Amino acid sequence: MNTQDRVRRLVDENDLSERAAALVVSQSPRLFAIVIEHEDGNAPEIAGWGIALAEDAHMVSANGRSYYALAEAENALNYVRSAPGVTQHFVWVA
Repeated sequence: MNTQDRVRRLVDENDLSERAAALVVSQSPRLFAIVIEHEDGNAPEIAGWGIALAEDAHMVSANGRSYYALAEAENALNYVRSAPGVTQHFVWVA
């Protein structure tokens, strides 16, 4: 969906002016997930969810117990456990 389509959808669904909708679209954060995959065949798991803003990023662990303020979204990988046979993935969701 291109920028203009996103603006139009916000206008239509939220009774916003086009100017307000354009502001929301231009400043909306990006969503990311940290996913852990196990080489032994165990099910993958989500370690955390985060949002990236223009100046910084924030992540909350999937269980909601830990919060991280980050200079860069990709730094979230530094706060996820690592072990042999485990691969961590940084995934942009939106």
